[in-house]
Amino acid sequence: MPLFLGPHLKTLAIGFGQDCVWGNPNAYQPDLLCSVLEALPYNCPSLTELEIYPRHHFSVLQAAAELSMACDDIEGYYVKASWCGAMQDDFVDDLSKKRRLRKVWLGLDADTVASVSSLWAANPYPFSSLSILGIDVPRLGVCTAFLKLLRHCRLFSIAVEIHHPPRATELYDFFDTLRLCCSRETLHVFTLDQHDIHQHCEDPDCESDASDSDHRVGLAEIEPVLHFPHLRLFILHVPLFGNFLDEDIVRMADTWPGLINFRLMNARKLASQSPITWKGVGYMVTRCPQLTDIRLTFDTASNNVDEIVRLPGFRPNHWLRFFDVLDSTLSDDAEHFARSLVAIAPRVVLVEASGWTEDPDGPLPVDPYAFCEQLEIIMCRLRKMYMSDIYDLDETGDTFPISSPLRHNPLTLFITAGDEIVKHTSEWSAWP
Repeated sequence: MPLFLGPHLKTLAIGFGQDCVWGNPNAYQPDLLCSVLEALPYNCPSLTELEIYPRHHFSVLQAAAELSMACDDIEGYYVKASWCGAMQDDFVDDLSKKRRLRKVWLGLDADTVASVSSLWAANPYPFSSLSILGIDVPRLGVCTAFLKLLRHCRLFSIAVEIHHPPRATELYDFFDTLRLCCSRETLHVFTLDQHDIHQHCEDPDCESDASDSDHRVGLAEIEPVLHFPHLRLFILHVPLFGNFLDEDIVRMADTWPGLINFRLMNARKLASQSPITWKGVGYMVTRCPQLTDIRLTFDTASNNVDEIVRLPGFRPNHWLRFFDVLDSTLSDDAEHFARSLVAIAPRVVLVEASGWTEDPDGPLPVDPYAFCEQLEIIMCRLRKMYMSDIYDLDETGDTFPISSPLRHNPLTLFITAGDEIVKHTSEWSAWP
């Protein structure tokens, strides 16, 4: 590492494997990393950005904090706090006064937020240049309180990590505060993720019955985030009961047509089927033509994808590559699933059902791994059967043969694919 440290270095990112830091204490030497950080102000006077991944020993965090406080012109400080606790309020206050700080990661708790509230009484514009915010809090309400202290910000990206599942009202308060505090035109990336979502929660608030309305989330709870029309990435990964309809998915797609990545929750298991159908999924996939990754729970056995395929001007999504149904109930008809998916997104390369875990009461009705493997085989057959004149499926990675006129006319590609899909979805019996 010392070979890379010089007077012209502006950005330094240090990454370790998770197992290296916490799983192999003999290989991990925090004192060595601390000595490197202590030498940076002298060896790298032009340094403006520091990133360290993943969470490290407290001594490393302390050395990184001292480095940041010594650099008045620092533009990026993305150093994840250790599990030892939140950042000190005086350090957070010092970061807030950095006029050029654009990117920051904060570890906060309720006490720290309360302390900086008094420190910022005379500071009307804390974090005045902030564009990318990463924040780790025990509960979502702590992040909501912090956003209120910012008053007004022009965030491009916000990533929130929480440790306890929020209630529906907390979720709404957070989104509404974000709507009031953040510029409508700047926000492009949103992530809300809960740590260890599949592990058992000892907090009594986590153990709520499925009928508990406090843990049911629908469009009404997340509606304030629809205030931001330029979202490209939306990830809501919290264990709440999803209560979304096709109409809700349609509205989100119409609001965020530039979506690239969309993940809607990791819903707790419900006895009833998700009301979202292939119609809603198909609308989002085709309304957001740059979408490459979508993950949500829906009724995989629904039989209405043709309602999307027959819409005037329908064009399948040729960018979608990853399709995760999370904990959707899987039917034993993989052929129907494959036909529906190929109709709206023929170039998906990976289908997963990542929300399923082993059932202690017995085997699952449908093995999600076997189901996805069967899907892959069927989808390859369908693509070869109905789109062999469009797609070149060899290892060169070309979408279609060099000699094909479709290479030079993408519009013809979409129209041809669309007509072919309409012809074969108009009557399911036409599929062999």
